[in-house]
This record gives sequence, structure tokens and C-alpha cells, in this order.
Amino acid sequence: MWGLRKPFPELRTERFVLRELENRDARELFKILSDDEVMYYYGSDPLVTVYEAKNVISYFKEQFTQGKAIRWAIADAETNQLIGTIGFHNWLSQYHRAEIGFEVSQEYWQRGVASEAARAVLTYGFEEFAL
Repeated sequence: MWGLRKPFPELRTERFVLRELENRDARELFKILSDDEVMYYYGSDPLVTVYEAKNVISYFKEQFTQGKAIRWAIADAETNQLIGTIGFHNWLSQYHRAEIGFEVSQEYWQRGVASEAARAVLTYGFEEFAL
């Protein structure tokens, strides 16, 4: 389990900073998670309020602290604007496996965001968690 042993890891790619989600991200996260089409692929109902986005952020923090999951904010390296999230869940340490999930604001679809972020996250997972 990673959450209790380490501070939240920040990763960098050519265009993005992968960092911990903060409450200041709630409005941007709400914009993403209230989009019907984004949520269709996420596999959940769209959010209705910013308060729900704050609950999502709290949930991701709790999962990290408990060592059950890790979810990074995908932020533009120049503006720090949140454009999505990515992370590992369903982690089974005894089998060295985890699932990866992500969502990206529809404004950034077809720009290689998920691919670029996934390369960094997968490298981290293989090196740090022995996936």
C-alpha cells in the first residue's frame, strides 16, 4: 500500500503536471464530471453540483491515505488548469496488479492527453509498485 508510506507523488510529462487533486480543483472537476459524454465513458452518472465534485476529491484523498488507490490531477504544465484525472484502483498487491482509469475534459479529446499521462503513470506503477 502506498498512501501511508509516502507523500503524494508529483509526476511531470512534457505538457502536464500530474499532482494531487485539491479542493481548489472542484469547479474544474465538476465541469468535467458533469459532462454527459465524458461520464458515459467514465461509467457513472454526471455530477449535478460542485459539492459532489468536492466529495469526489475527498474520496480520492481517502483512498490514497488508505493505500487503496491513487488518482492524479492532470493539469496543464503552463497554466495549472485541471483537464482530467488518471490513476490506479482495484490494486491487488499480492498479484502485482491494478487497473488504470482516467477521464479528460472533452475540450482536450484527440490531443494525446491520456496517452501522455498514462505513460508517466504506468512507468511510476511499474517502478514504485512493482506492477
